[in-house]
Amino acid sequence: MTKPKIKRCPFCGGKAKLRIGLILDGSLQTYHIVCTMGSCGADVWFYESEFSPDNTITKWNRRDDHGEIHSDTKDD
Repeated sequence: MTKPKIKRCPFCGGKAKLRIGLILDGSLQTYHIVCTMGSCGADVWFYESEFSPDNTITKWNRRDDHGEIHSDTKDD
């Protein structure tokens, strides 16, 4: 089974990378995806207890609106 390909950043369209980090004094491994465009700064974290690297990529790749514009959306 091949690792899923990471989609581009949904905010700016830049390339994104999977990163693995540690928090809580190194006791919890985390997975996050960062946008490589310095001006964007998108950084989305997922935690070891819930996500694997493949699940993190799958979550990042999900696009809720599938590119559709919804006219009934209100700004709060």
